[in-house]
Amino acid sequence: MEEKRIRVSALLDAQMDFKKIAELIPCSLGLVSKVKKLKDEGQDLGRKPGSGGHNKKRTAEFWPTSRTPLRPPPPPA
Repeated sequence: MEEKRIRVSALLDAQMDFKKIAELIPCSLGLVSKVKKLKDEGQDLGRKPGSGGHNKKRTAEFWPTSRTPLRPPPPPA
């Protein structure tokens, strides 16, 4: 994802239109405007720390602390 942000940033520097950038990369107009906003504010183009946590693999220490017990699979029919 960071590669897309860098490519969008380079095309924004070249004064390309938002819609053309979104079609060329391909990405959403939201990403293009977000990269422009980050550049205008002088911030880093990388993702925020901790983002994407919903995709993390759970460790063995996590499962005993989970509050919802897992149901056993249904018996074969």
